[in-house]
Amino acid sequence: MSAADQPPSSNPDPQTDLAGRILPARIKKVRLDSCDLELLDGGTGSVIAQGRLYQAESLAWQDHRLLKDIPDYPPNKILEAVYIRRLRYEEGRALWYVHERWGKSDPWTGLELREEDIVTGTVARSLVSGKSGEHAGYLVQLDVEAPIRISESGIIEPSDRVQPDIEVFLPDGELPWADGSLGRVPVNDKIERLSLAIGDPIQAIVREIRIPPMNPNVSLIRLINHQDAIAEKTFKHRGNLARWRFWRLLGNTKTEDTPKESAPEFTPGDRPYTGKRFLLVDDNPDTLIAQSELLSLMGADVHIVEGRPRGFHDVMTKLEGDDFDIALIDNNLPGKNLGQRLINQVYARLENKYPARFVLITADNMQIPEGDTRAALEARGVKGFLQRPLKHDALQRLLAGEAVWEEANPHIRADQPTRYLPETTASPTIREMLETIVQQTDIHFALLIRASRQIEAQDLFAAGNAPFRWDGFREVLARTDLRLLIDERIGKLNILTQEGGNEHLCFGRDGRSHWQALELGATRWIFGVGYTSDKDIQVQLPLWYAALSATVDAQGWRAWGRHVSSFVQLGLAHQGLSHEVIHLQSEFHDLLFTLRKRFEKLQSGAVLKEEERKYFSDNIAALTTSNENLLAFSKHQLYEQALRHREVFLPDAVAAIKRIATYEFYEAEVGLHIVDPPPLALPLPNAALVLPVINLLLNAAKHHYRQENRRVELLFDLLEQDSEPFLVIDVRDNGPGLTQTALERLWQPGFSSAAHLEERHGIGLWLSRQLVAEAGGTLTLHEHWRGIGACFRLRFPIHLG
Repeated sequence: MSAADQPPSSNPDPQTDLAGRILPARIKKVRLDSCDLELLDGGTGSVIAQGRLYQAESLAWQDHRLLKDIPDYPPNKILEAVYIRRLRYEEGRALWYVHERWGKSDPWTGLELREEDIVTGTVARSLVSGKSGEHAGYLVQLDVEAPIRISESGIIEPSDRVQPDIEVFLPDGELPWADGSLGRVPVNDKIERLSLAIGDPIQAIVREIRIPPMNPNVSLIRLINHQDAIAEKTFKHRGNLARWRFWRLLGNTKTEDTPKESAPEFTPGDRPYTGKRFLLVDDNPDTLIAQSELLSLMGADVHIVEGRPRGFHDVMTKLEGDDFDIALIDNNLPGKNLGQRLINQVYARLENKYPARFVLITADNMQIPEGDTRAALEARGVKGFLQRPLKHDALQRLLAGEAVWEEANPHIRADQPTRYLPETTASPTIREMLETIVQQTDIHFALLIRASRQIEAQDLFAAGNAPFRWDGFREVLARTDLRLLIDERIGKLNILTQEGGNEHLCFGRDGRSHWQALELGATRWIFGVGYTSDKDIQVQLPLWYAALSATVDAQGWRAWGRHVSSFVQLGLAHQGLSHEVIHLQSEFHDLLFTLRKRFEKLQSGAVLKEEERKYFSDNIAALTTSNENLLAFSKHQLYEQALRHREVFLPDAVAAIKRIATYEFYEAEVGLHIVDPPPLALPLPNAALVLPVINLLLNAAKHHYRQENRRVELLFDLLEQDSEPFLVIDVRDNGPGLTQTALERLWQPGFSSAAHLEERHGIGLWLSRQLVAEAGGTLTLHEHWRGIGACFRLRFPIHLG
C-alpha cells in the first residue's frame, strides 16, 4: 500500500494488534459521506480507539443518498460489528479505518481469491504516496459476486468461484503508458502512465495476495500480455463455438455428435436450403418478394403466387407442373381463412393427392385450428400452422417431416401486417400513437387509412376494436358515407346514429365515430375514432391531429434516413474500391511499359531466342491476368451498387465490409480479424448492418493506442432469448477503452471523439443506433475496460419475415 498508510516513525503505534479484529463501535459524529466512531471493547464496552467509517465501506454503500441523510446512521447508535482495516494518522492523532460489511461477513476468512485470477471492478480511490507526494496507484472495488475468471486451458473462462467484497490495489507501475507501450519507458519523458478516473471499469490479473491492512495487488500489464499471447487461440475458439451454434440452427444434424471445437467450416458456397423447393402464396406482394428473396439467398428454389381472383388457377398450374417440398400459404387470402379454402379446392381438384406439404401461415397472430377443423386440414395434407415471423427451426422441422402447429404469440399485436417482425423502432410509430389514443377511457378504436379507393395492407393502421379490416375496405366504401370523404366531397363525417349502412363505421350498439380527412406528410389520410355516446372528444381532436402529423413526419424522416444511408454505404464501398483500382491500374501500366521497352529493343526480322520468348509469354500472361482483375473490379462496383436494393445475406455483407475497411486498417497499422460469417439471410436492408459495423470498425482503428499487437475483431454468434434466436455481431478491440467523458456523450447526435475534422466520417454512433433500431435490432456498448479494450454489440432477430 502507499506510504500514507504507514505511521510516522516518531510516533510508534501502541495498537497494532487491532488490525483484522471485529469490534462494536459507537457513532460519534456523522459527516456527509462518513462518520467518526468510537471503537469499543467487546467485553467491557469501553472506548479503546477512534475510527472512521466511509459510506463506501458501510452497509449503505449502494444507497444514492448521502450518509448524513440515511436514518440508519444517527449519532450515538451502536454498530454491532466493524472490521478494523488499517491505521492512519490525522494531525498526529491515531485513526482506524473500518469496514462495516466485513464486520458482518468477513471475506478474508477462507478468501476465494488466488494469484493469476482475473477479476473485474471499479476504481474507488486514487492513492498518493505520503513520502514522495507522487501518485502511487488506485484502489479498485471488486464487482461483488461476479464470477472469477481463470485461464487454465489458454482460454479465459468463468470459474465456479465468485469475487469477494474487497478492494484490490492497482499500482501505477502495473498500468500501461499513455502511448500504449507496456514495458519500456517512452522516449518522450512527458508521457505518463495511463490515467484512470473514479468509476472507471477495470479488468486485471491478481499478482499478489495480501491481507489487511494491505490489499491484494493486481496488474493491468500482465493481463494485457496474457491476452496478447492467447488472442489467436481465443479468436478461433469463439469462431468454433459460433459455427457449431449456427449449424444447429440451420439444420446441420452432424453438429449434434460433433465436438464444439470441431464444427464444420463455413465455405463460400454454403446455402442451407440448397435443393429445397418452396411455393409461396400470399395476397401481399411485398411479403412475397421479401420472403422469396430471403429463401433464395439461402439457396432455395422459390416460386410465388399472388393471392388474387385467379390465384387458384395459378396455384394449380404450379403444383401440376413442379414438385415442391413445402407450399407455404397465407391463411387469410385476403379474407379470413381463405387460405384454408384454397387448400380444400386444390385437394379436391387433384383428386386426393398430396402434391406438397401444405403449411398455413398468418401475420394476424391467430389461434391454431382445433378439433374437426384441424383434423380436416390434416386429412388434406396440411402439416402445420405457423405464425409470422417465419422461423428457421420451424422450417427445418417441416422439411424433416414433422408437423408444426405454432400457438399464437401473446407479445405480437394481431393487427400488425409489417414485413419485419418483431418491430423495434427508435421513436413512436403510427400504430403506437393510435394505441395511445385507444387507451383513453370510452375510446373503442382509432384508424388511419390512406384516402384512396384502392388500398393495401400497409395503407391501414388500426388500434382497438376496429370495425373493418383493410381487405374489407372496398365493401365498406360501397355501403357507407366514407366514400364522400375519399372523393373529397366532404371534409369530415360524424356518425351519431347507426343507419344507412354507416353502422359499419361504429363499434357496438351505442357506438359513435368521427372521421376526418387530414393532410399528413404530403398525403391525404382519413383518421377515424370510435367512442361511446356519452364521450365528448371535440377538445382532444386537435391534439390527436397534431400528434399524428408529427408521427407521420417522423416516419417519413426515418424512411428518408434509410434511403440516404444506402447511398452512404455505396459511397464508402466505392471509397474502399478506389484504393484497389489505383493499384490494379498501376500494375497494368507497369506491365505495358515493360513490354513496350522490350519490343523497342528487338531488331527487325530478328528471331526470338527461347529466353525472350519465355519473357514475353510470362508478361503477356501477367497482362491478361491484370486485365481480368480490372474487369472483376468493375463487377464488384456493380455488385456493391446492387447491395443497396437487397436484403442482407451475411457473407456478402461481410465481403463489402472487408473491402471498405481493409485499406483504412492498413493505413492505421491495425490488424483486422474477421470470423467467417454464417450463410444467413436477414430481413433488413444492407445499410442497417454494413454502416453501423463500418462505423464501429473505423472508430476502433483510429482510436487505438497500443504500440504493438494492435487488433480489432469482428465476431458473429447466435444468442437465444425467450426461445427466440438472435444474431450477435461483436466489434471488439484491445484499445484504451472509453473515458467517462466519452461514455457520457457516446450516443449524442453529432458526437465524435476524433481529434481532426478529416477523421470524422459522419456516420456516428447515434445514427448507427437509429439505423439498427429501425431494422428491428439493438446496438449497445457490451463491455469496456480501461486499458484493455471495448466491445460494441449489434443484435438482430433471426427469421425469414
